Amino acid sequence: MHTEANSLTARGLYLRLLRQALGWSQIELAEKIGASGKNTVSRYEIGENEPGKYLAPLLSALRGSLEDWIALENAPLGEGMHRAHERIDRLNLIRKMTPEQIEKVRRRRNQ
Repeated sequence: MHTEANSLTARGLYLRLLRQALGWSQIELAEKIGASGKNTVSRYEIGENEPGKYLAPLLSALRGSLEDWIALENAPLGEGMHRAHERIDRLNLIRKMTPEQIEKVRRRRNQ
C-alpha cells in the first residue's frame, strides 16, 4: 500500500515546508508554476513524482535553492527539514531588511 508516510522524501518535505511558509495551498502553487491538476504539487511533496520541467518555476516560486534540491537527493528527511528551515530563516531576515541594506549586500556580493 502506497501511503504518504512511507513515501515522503527530503525533497518533498523541503517543498512542503517552503510552500507552507509562504502560506500557499498546493493548488495555489500549482497555478503559480503553470502545472495542471489539483494533485500535481501533492505528488511532488510525497515523492510520487519529480517536478521535471516544473523544477525551475517551482524553486523560483518557493524561493528555493537548486543547490539544496541537488543535495537532498536520497538524503534523510531531517536534512530536508533542516535545509527548508535555514532557507525560511534567510527569507524572513531579508524581509526585515531595508532596501538600502539589501543593496549593500548585493554590492558586496558583486565585488
